[in-house]
Amino acid sequence: ESYKYMIKNNQMTWSKKDVKELNNLTNNLLNNNKAVINYISDSDNNIVYSTLYSWHQDTAYYLYGGSKDKVKNDWSSTISHWEMFKFLSNEKKIKIVDLEGINSPKRGHFKTSFGASIFPYYQIKFRKV
Repeated sequence: ESYKYMIKNNQMTWSKKDVKELNNLTNNLLNNNKAVINYISDSDNNIVYSTLYSWHQDTAYYLYGGSKDKVKNDWSSTISHWEMFKFLSNEKKIKIVDLEGINSPKRGHFKTSFGASIFPYYQIKFRKV
């Protein structure tokens, strides 16, 4: 729900097929213990932010996240990611977290503020499975 709100809020369009594919991917990752979602609540126990991370071997990947509704604050996204870093490190023994891209508006500075190293996408290597 939070990601759908973010898509709509950024005037982006999503087809029913897109929503179904993301739901299928999310459910498959969660059901196979390859992902986790965390929810950040305010003092009234309203969910204000959530993030989904997946992992493979010693690397975790930020897949998506966002505010659940129009609630805007300066802390929920940062807390959400820091809590995920702690969980991934302590519980899943993850050594690397890939925040997956910094070129989207208003997100690059936020992601690099965690102390990231920047690698261009053209360095990605694909292998046949």
